[in-house]
Amino acid sequence: MEIIALSAFLSDVILPLTADGKQSNIGHGAHIGGSLFGATVYVINRLWGAKLHKLVRKSTSCAKKLIPVQIRNFCGRLRQLYCRVVARLGRILRRACALPWMEMFGIVVTAIALVIGGDEEDEVE
Repeated sequence: MEIIALSAFLSDVILPLTADGKQSNIGHGAHIGGSLFGATVYVINRLWGAKLHKLVRKSTSCAKKLIPVQIRNFCGRLRQLYCRVVARLGRILRRACALPWMEMFGIVVTAIALVIGGDEEDEVE
């Protein structure tokens, strides 16, 4: 993977120097900047990833204490309800059809989104 990333980076450096690269509409500078940013994040994660992970966990636990108990309890009950619904849908759909339930759920959600999205596009025009 590192070889592929390095070759993509070098192509963005070398290609603008050629005749084809000068006429293209590709923002090679943006690709170079993104590559350098990604490499920087990768190096930071490799060097200090565990320490940063602990810091994030501590900060989220402090932020969690700021949320009122009633809301935290409601979110916990909502998560339990979601898990029960998912399990129940899984049992029903495994019996009803051959497709796995997640695929069926995805198909239904996509169909609903297309119907809703189609209505919004009609209203804009």
